[in-house]
Amino acid sequence: MARKYHWIGLVGGTLCLAVSLGIYQAYLPMTASLFVILLLKEVLSGKSRWLTVLCRGVLDLFTMILGFAAYYGCMKWNLAKHGAELSDYQGINNMGNISLRSLPGLLKRAVGDIVKMPFIDYYGISSTVVVRIAIVILAIISFVGIVYLLWAKKARVSLILECILLCMIFPLAVNGITIMCSESEIYTMMVYGSVFIFLVLVMVMDLIVQNADVKINKLSRRKLYLYGRNSVAALLILVTVQYVWLSNGNYMAMYYNTEQTKAYLSSMLTQVRMTEGFNTSLSWAFIGKVSDETFHNQWKDSNKFHYGGNGVTEEKPLVNYYSRKSWFWHYMGYVPNLVDNDQVKELRKDPYVKNMPCYPDYGSIAIYKDTVIIKLSD
Repeated sequence: MARKYHWIGLVGGTLCLAVSLGIYQAYLPMTASLFVILLLKEVLSGKSRWLTVLCRGVLDLFTMILGFAAYYGCMKWNLAKHGAELSDYQGINNMGNISLRSLPGLLKRAVGDIVKMPFIDYYGISSTVVVRIAIVILAIISFVGIVYLLWAKKARVSLILECILLCMIFPLAVNGITIMCSESEIYTMMVYGSVFIFLVLVMVMDLIVQNADVKINKLSRRKLYLYGRNSVAALLILVTVQYVWLSNGNYMAMYYNTEQTKAYLSSMLTQVRMTEGFNTSLSWAFIGKVSDETFHNQWKDSNKFHYGGNGVTEEKPLVNYYSRKSWFWHYMGYVPNLVDNDQVKELRKDPYVKNMPCYPDYGSIAIYKDTVIIKLSD
């Protein structure tokens, strides 16, 4: 929009970016990745001079800065208007606070995660062998395609250098959330930008198709080109099918884990209400985290279906998430009044609480000091 409609488009693009960041901050790396691919396409098409590409890159960067500034300004104004503060969930209140000392390490991590994708599970994106092999093949074909396009267009040294620079920036753009949220626990939904890894090849093949009729005249080369194009299409279809399977498995895992968590907390609420001396004016204190050996989710044993946020990991199941109070509210229609963290710390040291058994054993729920004590673990 900013490119097509000039200043009007710049305002429109800035507002669209600001609104998208208000929905989810992970859209900023997506926007950066999109701009890098568009610039790379201009370089490889051979239709623009290096200065034109540079100017458009500056415009893209300016659009992102304005969009982020507009989002930040609106957020601050809204917080001031309602007398609110950002929560510390996932370090959102410290987002973007990066020291110069930590920056090199963050840059190394951002690039390293993308480079190592074929060998590691990148937040659930590359959790299967099929996807990892496909990423390697797609990377090789993309590299060969970029080299071919630069050769076919007889690109000047300045454009080649711009192409190399954009290829170096691309991993940073894709995994920029690592830099933005350096103190957060990164999970699948935060790495939206990874989809552009596959779109690079689509862009390269599109340019090769446009160039094929002119440059590929010999029958042997024509057949090689057709085989390559069809192979790329088949590989992308295979990756798509693999992600459909992964998504279905993850949503199934999420569904059953949600149902188990709802049943577990519903039973806990029933036991609290049946505790002698209970009344609705009492505050609740959860001591420790659920470590119930009888509470088992079969999906946690899978090394495939663990998209971030589905809560099937053994270390942090949904029953131990920060949103436990919201579970009681939304699923059971009951809003417990929880004591603060300082009170929880004091209760943990209390001899009476120390001697209580852990949930779900009898006696793990008790009324003590006008507080509902639910001891989950020591």
